Amino acid sequence: MNKSGRPLLYWDSNIWIAIIGEEKTNPIYEGAMYAMDRVARGEADLVLSEMVRLEMFKTNLNSTNEETFSKVLMHPNVEKVSVNLKIVNIASDIQREANQALKGKLLKTVDAVHLATAIYAKADELYVADGHLLTLNGLLKMYSTPKITHPPLNIAPSLGL
Repeated sequence: MNKSGRPLLYWDSNIWIAIIGEEKTNPIYEGAMYAMDRVARGEADLVLSEMVRLEMFKTNLNSTNEETFSKVLMHPNVEKVSVNLKIVNIASDIQREANQALKGKLLKTVDAVHLATAIYAKADELYVADGHLLTLNGLLKMYSTPKITHPPLNIAPSLGL
């Protein structure tokens, strides 16, 4: 819970790409839309790294999707966090610890920055679409990490933004 008393959610870029790109066949889409609806209704707050904007450009977003993303960023329950030295230091620590814990698999730098930003912002949950970060849920000991999970699945959304 953050200052508002509402849960604070953080999403990695793949969640954003599924929502903004309207990937309705992606099983993550429905749960992400439900979570977005919670933010729109004021039941949760959302934090994201400004780095997400860079990652969004690697997709084929059209002008409508870019406009939707900009609108989401302006919502009062959405906080944007710039990558700063503290986040970089946390990400470095996470990468070192994660690479040992994953026994030979390497954590991508971008994933380490997402997790570091979630830690820095004191997020309650970090929603991910793939398994890279999911395997670290409860594994890292150096920092108090948010619960790393998929967005809730099998929920009927009704986007209110």
